[in-house]
Amino acid sequence: MNQHGWYLAPAWGFVVFIMVKGIVRIGRWWRPFLYIAGICAAALSVRHVLYLYTLPSGIHQQMKQHAQVLRGYEKIIYLGVPYQHVFLYTMWQQKPMVRIDELESAYQYPGQLLLLDKKALENETSGRIVPIFSIEEDYYIAKIK
Repeated sequence: MNQHGWYLAPAWGFVVFIMVKGIVRIGRWWRPFLYIAGICAAALSVRHVLYLYTLPSGIHQQMKQHAQVLRGYEKIIYLGVPYQHVFLYTMWQQKPMVRIDELESAYQYPGQLLLLDKKALENETSGRIVPIFSIEEDYYIAKIK
């Protein structure tokens, strides 16, 4: 999912209203339909809640796996504006976070962690940024030498 996955969110309220209106209208015509729709809605709701609670996200597993590494650092420096979910999980590490706009600014923080995207890491040629682990496919946590 990209950062614009929320785009249709305002429309869902109207979709739900139209569906409920249709269910009520059909239910007036054929009464058992209300019970069938209610049972289906309850079953799908329970199934979705179970799905959400049993689904470990990839980023959660990666952060949990590298928790010891993350604890050993004082700050997390981040380059640019990362995806919201990546930024959120990084903030949950409860470390002071410093935003920089250019990779060269990261060299002012030797010995700290750096959150940067894959493209910025590929363009880095000085050898002073050492990747520690990747977050999903687009971001890396690296150490600044």
